[in-house]
Amino acid sequence: MTNPCRGRQVCFTSTSTGIGPGTTYYWNFGNGNTSTQSNPCHRYRNPGTYTVTLIVRNGGICPDTAQAVVTVQPGGLADILGDGLQDTVKYCVIPGDPSTTYTVNFTSNSDCPGGGCTYTWDFGDGTPPVITNANTPQVHTYTTFGEWWASLTVTHPGGCTHKDSIYVVFQPIVVNAVFDIPAGNYAGCAPYTVNIQNISYTNATSFIWDFGDGQRDTVSPPNTTPFTHTYTSPGTYQIRLTAMNACGSTFTIKGPIVVVGKPKINAVNINPNPGCAPQLVNFSINATGVNPPNNYSWYFGPPGAEAHNVSSTSYTYTQAGIYDFMVIARNCCGEDTFKTKIYIDTLPVPRIQASPTEGCHALTVNFLNLTQPGVYSSTPFYEELGIDGGLVCGPWWCTVNCPNYANYTPALGCGCCGGTTTILPGRPMDIPALTFSNPSGNAIRVYNVRYRASNRCGTRNTVIPIKVHPPVRAIFSATPSSACVGTAITFQNTSWGDSLTFIWDMGDGSPLRYDTAMAAATQMPRSHAYTCTTPGTYTVTLYVKGYCGKDTLSYTITIYPYPTASFNVEATEKCQVSATFTFTNTSTTGGTYSWSFPGGTPNSSTA
Repeated sequence: MTNPCRGRQVCFTSTSTGIGPGTTYYWNFGNGNTSTQSNPCHRYRNPGTYTVTLIVRNGGICPDTAQAVVTVQPGGLADILGDGLQDTVKYCVIPGDPSTTYTVNFTSNSDCPGGGCTYTWDFGDGTPPVITNANTPQVHTYTTFGEWWASLTVTHPGGCTHKDSIYVVFQPIVVNAVFDIPAGNYAGCAPYTVNIQNISYTNATSFIWDFGDGQRDTVSPPNTTPFTHTYTSPGTYQIRLTAMNACGSTFTIKGPIVVVGKPKINAVNINPNPGCAPQLVNFSINATGVNPPNNYSWYFGPPGAEAHNVSSTSYTYTQAGIYDFMVIARNCCGEDTFKTKIYIDTLPVPRIQASPTEGCHALTVNFLNLTQPGVYSSTPFYEELGIDGGLVCGPWWCTVNCPNYANYTPALGCGCCGGTTTILPGRPMDIPALTFSNPSGNAIRVYNVRYRASNRCGTRNTVIPIKVHPPVRAIFSATPSSACVGTAITFQNTSWGDSLTFIWDMGDGSPLRYDTAMAAATQMPRSHAYTCTTPGTYTVTLYVKGYCGKDTLSYTITIYPYPTASFNVEATEKCQVSATFTFTNTSTTGGTYSWSFPGGTPNSSTA
């Protein structure tokens, strides 16, 4: 509006570009008035031409300026008064006052530069307007109670008009308003709808309904049509109706209105879970809105296992398993349900298959671990393998054969332990093939493979004995290894193995000699005395048979005959001071010789 009438409000809109959060505005309306709003409004009370200037800055710098011209047309300014008052004139009828009419003296402080204006008086009560050519006072009588806007419009000969109004109040101070809520409509389940009816009032010009749930509704003029209001949340509410006019107000309250929601389960405490059979589990609940207070049903999982009308309970699970647990909280408006699973574990069942469990030296045993860690466990399942009997163990075990487990110092000596959570079917440790030794001797060696499995319910062990037999090896010695005819030779049997039997072949054609296996304590050593009457070389053979097979060992001995000593001398007598005698050895089967020459030189010889 670039050519407004005098007294009219002119609104300015900035169309600036490149603006942001830090942009500032400065308006100069050309009549000494300014504004820092982005889009201000202003009234020009005097006709004329005005240059409006807008200065825009970003961050207090970088200003830009825009201007526009506003031409204000001449016209009159209306200014109405009632009983000498501006804005509002009021007559509030107090109880006992019989007045039924209200006369107001309206005057005008309007102006009309240059003259020629017409004046239109509208009293707001439906009576015809009064139009005059002079700015003269008016007297008007209101014949009913009520509230009205009375106005004066000044029309200038140039076409500009200006209007001013005053609020006229003629009301009793006493205001009444009532409503009803049907019987039986004061309580229910959320969402609950209340019927509001039989609404009536006296002297009210507006209602304020406050439903107590944060919702309010202002009705002006009052409406007496029945309606409903819905409460969506549980609680206790009142409905307050406030009736008012410009002179007074009153209120009416109906209630309480009780809105009940379904119960709500906030928390269920289960202790312990998981547990170990047989396990007593305690249950308690935190819930709101339950009515009667103990209106609960508990279902523990096994058929027929339940409890009712208690806020805490317990149940003993005698068997391992995973159980579906449920508790229901109730009231007259419905129910809430909580479901979960109860995990009842059992001790682990160690089961190790080994094959073979008995054999000979360097016995390789394969293992299959079929251990059941338990039905369920939310805590770690541990395993440990140990072997006694002399197996040398080291870091190879955990780092090579148990990659899923951490190294540790096992209680059983050799092995590794797992610290991971295992839920069926789980995966017990893989036990590698192991080689067990018993390289010599006559005793059976027993290795005990010990496996231990643990979970939160406890520990179980199993022991697998591995029997290792020594190898069969024929071993004996002869003392002496050579002898003269008729000299006894002792053969000492120190053979290896167990459950042995022996056969001796003396190599001289004599009958074979048999030794039956005996207990190790008496079986070894085994000796034989042997006398040979014929000189010569003989091969003695020992045949050995035991648990781990057979072996043979042969030994050569030499039997010598006894010698016959004889010799000849060339003379037995010589007549000389010093005589040499020659002796000739005629002995038989001799091997070594020893001569003695008493008084001679030399006095002995071995020739």
